Amino acid sequence: MIYTTHTDVQTFDLGVKIAKTLKGGDVITLDGELGAGKTVFTKGLAQGLGVVSPVLSPTFVILRQYQGTEWELNHFDMYRLESSDEALAMGFDELIGKPSAITVIEWSDKVKDILKKITYRVKINYIDNHTREVEIL
Repeated sequence: MIYTTHTDVQTFDLGVKIAKTLKGGDVITLDGELGAGKTVFTKGLAQGLGVVSPVLSPTFVILRQYQGTEWELNHFDMYRLESSDEALAMGFDELIGKPSAITVIEWSDKVKDILKKITYRVKINYIDNHTREVEIL
């Protein structure tokens, strides 16, 4: 599926829509250049999952966790990691596919060698200042 969004609100709303299809244990990889809208999409996912606390980018802390209505949301940002070994050392593999959680992984190429199950692969392409192409596989 390929969607074109023209505002942050549309990217957010697409995240809300995708959240409605998720269940515990699902893993979403989220890739795109800096500023493409990965965190905006994740904020929409979080709202769709019933998260009420503010969703912040986990770039500097690697992981942020939130409680939704039915499932937890584990939001990883692997941008600062050098290898999947670093992710494993911090317990990444213990959280992936956890039945009580949905996992979102930004910059997933850093850990692609240790991902066993991916529910959706989301690629956000920056077209211009207002337009994004969001590919969901």
